[in-house]
Amino acid sequence: MWTVEPPGRRLPLWVAAAVAAAGAWACRTPEPAGRDALVRLLEHPPGLQLQSAAEPSQGAGLVNRWEGEALEREWTEENDGQWVTRRSPRLGLAGFGQLARVEIRVSGPQGVPSTLLFLWSDNPSLSESDLLRNKLEPAAHPLAGGGYRLLVSGESLQDLNAFLPAQREARPRHFFLRYPARSRLRVESIRIEEAGADLHSSSWGRGRWSFRGEVRDAAFAHTPASLLSPLPIAGGEALSLGVKGLLREGVLTLRVRARTPEGGERLLLEETLPFQPGWADFRIRLERPVTRVWLEAFSSADADVVLWSNPMIVPPPRPDDPPNVILYVIDGLRADQIGARPRAQAAAPFLERLFARGVHFENAYAAASWTKPSVTSMLTSLYPAAHGIGGRTYGDALPESVPTLQDAFRAGGYVTASFSANPFSSTLSNLDQGFDTAYTPNAFHEGPDEGKIRSDRLNRYLLPWLEQHRDQRFFLFVHSMDPHPPF
Repeated sequence: MWTVEPPGRRLPLWVAAAVAAAGAWACRTPEPAGRDALVRLLEHPPGLQLQSAAEPSQGAGLVNRWEGEALEREWTEENDGQWVTRRSPRLGLAGFGQLARVEIRVSGPQGVPSTLLFLWSDNPSLSESDLLRNKLEPAAHPLAGGGYRLLVSGESLQDLNAFLPAQREARPRHFFLRYPARSRLRVESIRIEEAGADLHSSSWGRGRWSFRGEVRDAAFAHTPASLLSPLPIAGGEALSLGVKGLLREGVLTLRVRARTPEGGERLLLEETLPFQPGWADFRIRLERPVTRVWLEAFSSADADVVLWSNPMIVPPPRPDDPPNVILYVIDGLRADQIGARPRAQAAAPFLERLFARGVHFENAYAAASWTKPSVTSMLTSLYPAAHGIGGRTYGDALPESVPTLQDAFRAGGYVTASFSANPFSSTLSNLDQGFDTAYTPNAFHEGPDEGKIRSDRLNRYLLPWLEQHRDQRFFLFVHSMDPHPPF
């Protein structure tokens, strides 16, 4: 490993430039720093109160359901003798431009074939590229009365993105169900639920949400709304949080208040936020003790939705804090291109200096020949034969029950974040789980069809994040793609 200390930084930083999977991290989990540990308010439920004074709206257009005659009429069927393909009408997503859930009910004498796929395309017919890349494998659940319920979970759909980041409209798509003709499968109903449906149908709750490709844990409520934390704060800490308003019109007003030990109240923040496509972040210094904190939100129209992401009490830095850790993956970089060679020195001078100062592992091998299983092994300390990700389809997703490296750092009081230019190391494999903030490839696109994301684009988001969190303990996972084809 290499030790790097940027000018003015008070905490040590460890950087690991990785081209292969390491397998020993699970042996030792970082330990919290006692009363000075970072506190995630959404994980501190005793006394936590989330309130909304408004009735939820129903979010028309966020849930699409077909059955009976509507299914036969609108989902056209083609049977070439080998495959049956059902195609949806062209859908322009009304919510965030992302799917949260797909539910398909089927019946048949031979059960559910293992080759059944849910697919999507911008065109009315499937191309070879669609069949290779734009597919997910639903999980089959038997029903008590017969038949099966097929589910595609939200994590697997995070990168099925129809939202153009530079605009506020969605790109229409066709969806497909494809299965062998010999299976004699009968499709009874199809339900496609867009992201945001539960936001509009519930007064308040918790979940994981993506805006402009930036995925975070958040609590939501309908305005006017408040989030109360009764956790006493000794002073010297900071309150960190992100805010997103889903507004029909006007602006969102954010207010943060605190109660003092003497019973008085202090206004810590009052900010007016117009519409913006992503999250707005705030960091508030709590110089003096407080006994409770209120987060309040008001909008021009009642029953708009406010989301509070990752509200945390962040302790001040200490000289004996453990180091920060960055795991930096350079996709497609050959190990023999880094070292004391004139060609390498000219191509990657910074990596050469890092190589000279740090520890070099010559017998380090990737766990698999391609990204999806290899990075999953890197973040789980499991061989591909154990985790199974990437063994069947591009849509394989890691179950949330599997512990990850980011989970271990999170439990140890670290802020966790990932910046990935490759969807296989992010939401398309459910590897965003355990990260407080996960920047997916969609976060870095500034227009449609931009192709490969290079590190200079990724750094526009990564370097400000590092500066914002320079006094916090953090674990950071970065996946860059510069050496990866297409060149």
